Amino acid sequence: MVKIRNKTLCAEIALKGAELKKLDSSISYIHDSNPLYWNKSTPFLFPIIGKLRDGKTIIDGKEYEIEKHGFLKGMVFDIVSQEEDEVVLRSKYSKETLASYPFKYEVDIKFKVKGMSLLVEIEIKNIDDKKIAFNFGWHPAFRITKLEDYCLVFEKEEDIKSPKVHSNSTLDFNTIVYENKTKELKLKRELFDIDTILIKDVKSSYVYLLNKEKKGIKLSFPNFKTLAIWTPFDKDAPFICLEPWYGNNDHFDTNYDFYTKDDLIILKPGKIEKFKYQIDLIE
Repeated sequence: MVKIRNKTLCAEIALKGAELKKLDSSISYIHDSNPLYWNKSTPFLFPIIGKLRDGKTIIDGKEYEIEKHGFLKGMVFDIVSQEEDEVVLRSKYSKETLASYPFKYEVDIKFKVKGMSLLVEIEIKNIDDKKIAFNFGWHPAFRITKLEDYCLVFEKEEDIKSPKVHSNSTLDFNTIVYENKTKELKLKRELFDIDTILIKDVKSSYVYLLNKEKKGIKLSFPNFKTLAIWTPFDKDAPFICLEPWYGNNDHFDTNYDFYTKDDLIILKPGKIEKFKYQIDLIE
């Protein structure tokens, strides 16, 4: 575990998965990984998001199995550099990752606290001699008290058309199970009986999570394609996940070809893809 801090903010990041475990000022903002509800806090999703149909995919004619949300969340990162208020962590391919994903990559993740904000910068580099392909996302779980006391306020009005999530976690965009055109979404438990609210082609680059006193967080996610919103429907879980993605689960009728996945990023040898997130605390 590594810690970074300034005068107002403290963050703790686990080396396993480079997972943010704490973001504290006067209160704590991140779910504590309580397995009663969900045993994660803020995993990074790579090289896939969600589940593959039947757990398998075909890459360049060969079949591979990749676990739900990819394997980066289970990798132990190295510390590249560390100062009081920032840290840079790195993970790269291994023999084990090549067995399920035949591409050579390197991931650097930088966390920095600045005022009442946490800045997160990710660089994914192709260190292979061929093009590599992947999806990428973040899955932060924000601590709340009572779900019904919170609302989401988007930067722009969103035309939400959330697809059916099949029992095997694949998506059916031919069957829309939740529709709403809104800039403000009041949260309630029954919204999540469909599993996940998925905003494909999200227009906003940030969203507020606010309680009745208009306090909470602002999550910024410039240039992402999808925003997923999730909390366990069958549990009174004390968190809500706001998940900016580049990609999503397999479609229910996929032919298993990895290169047909939604919003797949193709990276040439030596090139770097960059992503940014920011959490601003509103107290």
